[in-house]
Amino acid sequence: MRTERGKPVWCDHPRRGRVELPEGLPKINHGIVLVEVLERVDLNTQADNLPLQYQGTPITYLSLKDFLNLAVELRTAPEVLAYLDARRALPYTDLRIIGDERALFEFCLLHGGSLAGCAGKADAAIAVAARRDELDRALKSKWEHDQYSLLLEDVADQLATRRQDYAAGLSAEALAWYDAPDQRSSYLEMQAVLANLRLRERSKLGHAFHGAIEKRDSSGDRFTYGALHFDSKPEWVFVFGSCAGIEPAKLAERTQILMVAAMAFYRKTHCLLIIDREKASYEVGLRIQPSPPSSPTQRALGDRRFGHLRMTDGELALVPG
Repeated sequence: MRTERGKPVWCDHPRRGRVELPEGLPKINHGIVLVEVLERVDLNTQADNLPLQYQGTPITYLSLKDFLNLAVELRTAPEVLAYLDARRALPYTDLRIIGDERALFEFCLLHGGSLAGCAGKADAAIAVAARRDELDRALKSKWEHDQYSLLLEDVADQLATRRQDYAAGLSAEALAWYDAPDQRSSYLEMQAVLANLRLRERSKLGHAFHGAIEKRDSSGDRFTYGALHFDSKPEWVFVFGSCAGIEPAKLAERTQILMVAAMAFYRKTHCLLIIDREKASYEVGLRIQPSPPSSPTQRALGDRRFGHLRMTDGELALVPG
């Protein structure tokens, strides 16, 4: 946190090697102090040495086990940060007690991802105990929907490395759409899009993606696709699909067409596309431009590719209803 901003830094990444950060470290949103403990520990006797913020950055104290459980349950950086921010409303004494996070997290689940109205950890424990059956149903529903987040997490993981044969069968024009082997900036941008989705956004997209894969499997079609967009990300449209038996050059061309068509039809400026390739790998594309495609040809392309799709809407919540 003392590193001067604006000066270039670098780090060694276990999969990507040396990673350059020419603009320096980004803004730090939250500081998290983790301590491995066997039971509940009250740190209030050391309050003078344990600030709750440093240079304007909030600091949270947690046991290692509690933090790992939160990471597994919340799964996404935005969800973890939202929980930590909500937690700041607790009494100061509770913020320096570690090793008893479970009731607080369960209270959050029962209240749609919010800690509003929680007077502290003791209050949370009482409220949760009175609603145990409801909590069990909420945990089951959450677990079932979280499974679809795993599919998107696998896509993000695969983006960290490149297939050795990625260039096979691609024309020079198609290869120009990919980063050079020593330049991975676009892949990082794609990972960042997925990493910045909230948990229910990620699982909703994963569910739709899984549905496209199943539809292709059952129908025998060579290509199936769909689209999804969220009110919380008004500039984005997500295109997902599954293909089999399509040559790499043809698939690369089709992905570019689908991204333009989706942006034109849904009037979006950002598009992320994910195509399953016979459950062996993924084709991922990213397109960002100042304004939606708007020429008559592009609008007609959007109508033809996406106008026939059935549209549904629904509310997103940490625990699905």
